[in-house]
Amino acid sequence: MVGLGIITCNRSHYFEKMIQTVDPSVLDHIVVVNDGEPYDKKLYPDFVHLIQHEKNTCVGKSKNDALWYLIKKDCDHLFLIEDDILIKKKEVFAAYIKLAKLTGLQHFNFAYHGPNNMIDGLVPKPNYIINGYSEDVNLSLNNHCVGAFSYYHRKVIEDIGYFDEMFDNSMEHVEHTYRAIIAGYHPSFWYFADLADSYEYLGEIETYKDENSIILKDKRRADAGRDHGARYFTQKYGRCTGQLPVEDKSTVFKYLAMKRPKDK
Repeated sequence: MVGLGIITCNRSHYFEKMIQTVDPSVLDHIVVVNDGEPYDKKLYPDFVHLIQHEKNTCVGKSKNDALWYLIKKDCDHLFLIEDDILIKKKEVFAAYIKLAKLTGLQHFNFAYHGPNNMIDGLVPKPNYIINGYSEDVNLSLNNHCVGAFSYYHRKVIEDIGYFDEMFDNSMEHVEHTYRAIIAGYHPSFWYFADLADSYEYLGEIETYKDENSIILKDKRRADAGRDHGARYFTQKYGRCTGQLPVEDKSTVFKYLAMKRPKDK
């Protein structure tokens, strides 16, 4: 079964736009986790299950609640989406699941949210495109880890665990993907895996340019969250992300060849 967890916090105007792009016919379970002030009940379609936090916690806690709910519902394919991502094609879920089956990789992040992995913040720029998996689904590798839309097979969560809630709204997805890398479900750090042409399936509300963005309004908290996340990552692993080695691409390509399921 396929499950989608939607994460939102104090952005009802974004949530209202993104929920209209969700087609429930291609999903088995949909849960919304609201980590902020309650929204008008009219914004929630009948096809979603709502988890409303009594008080603001953090993104990691919200994602964990969504994953826990979907796993409890016996979903094998787990998707997380934040409220500023828009679904352009309902086939996006089937495409990521197909990519997982073809590549043997079990975790992906949509790479083209925000200015990272882009030329001048406008044009997607993957480091590598690996073709040859199928006519319609192939793999891209990118320099930055972005976590507003993610795919996991449930066995990844069962193996590496849930998000570390000690991260304060920053770096939680980077650290979680790093754990997936260590466990062998994802290529090396700095080679962040995504569906090639994923920007054809997903879009964004450009909150990083929006003067009404909560992050921009509370820049001090955002900066503190990033600083805390960087320090905590360093404390946890003995080095910061910038000190993690860049594997030779030949080593990464050998890994991809090894992970690829053999033709029967």
